[in-house]
Amino acid sequence: MPSFTLPFVLLVAAAVSAQGVNQFMVDRALIETSVKAEDMGAFGKGTALNDSSIISIKSMVARVGSERAIVVDLGTGDVWWSTRLFLLSNLLKTLTGVRQLVFRDARSRFCGMASPAAVIDQLAVEFPYCAQFLAKLNETKSTSDIERETNRQIDVWTKFHASKRNISEKEAKAGVRADLLRRWLGERLVTRCIRIDQPGLSMTQVQQIVDSLLADVPIERLKGGTANTWQVQVVDRDAFALELAREWVRAGIPRNPVR
Repeated sequence: MPSFTLPFVLLVAAAVSAQGVNQFMVDRALIETSVKAEDMGAFGKGTALNDSSIISIKSMVARVGSERAIVVDLGTGDVWWSTRLFLLSNLLKTLTGVRQLVFRDARSRFCGMASPAAVIDQLAVEFPYCAQFLAKLNETKSTSDIERETNRQIDVWTKFHASKRNISEKEAKAGVRADLLRRWLGERLVTRCIRIDQPGLSMTQVQQIVDSLLADVPIERLKGGTANTWQVQVVDRDAFALELAREWVRAGIPRNPVR
C-alpha cells in the first residue's frame, strides 16, 4: 500500500472530489458510531450504582475502547444526570481512545459534539460537586487496567457520596438537556454538522469533510432514505482523505493540476 504525507493526501482528495467519486468509495471511508445511552444499561438512566450497573459500565468502556466517538441520547432531560455524564466522561478520557461525545436530543437529532475533556472541565466549573469528586479522585493513584481503574473511580465515587451527608447526588445533579448542554459547554460544544438528506454525499459535502477544521467531522444523514429517521456519524477527516487518495491511486485517475 502506498505511503502518503498529509499535504499530498489533501491535494489528492481535493482532486478526487473535483472529478467525482463513487458512493462505495465514500461509504468505505466513513466511520460510523452507534453506542447509545441504553447500551450502558441502568447507569445511562441515572439509577444507583449497583453490581448490575457497574458490570454494564465496564462492558461499555471495554467495547468502545478503540472507537473515536460515542453517541449519547439525551432524551428530554430525564435520561442523563450531569453527575453521571461527568463520571462517564472521566472514564472515557482515562481508559479509552474516545475523542468525542456526540449528543442527540429528544428527536434523536444531532445537537452537539464535545470531547470528554471539555465535558469534564466545564461541568466541574458548573457543578462544585463534580469538581470535589475529581479532587478526591486525584488523591489515589490511577491505573491503565480497565477493570481496576473502573473499580477505583466507582469506589471513590461511592465513598464521596457517602461522605456528603448534607447533600445527595439527586440534589447536586441536573437533568441534561440540549439547551443546558449549550449553556454549560459554550464554545467548546460543536453545534454544526453536515446534514445529508439524499442517498449519498454530494461532491460539495465530500469537499466539506476534506476541508473541515475539525479532525472529527459530525455528519447527520437520513437512514435508508426514510423521512425523519436520522443517524449520526463521525468521520475521521484525515483517514477519509487518505482513503480517497488511495482510491484515486488504485483507480488510476488522471492527475489534473489542483489550483
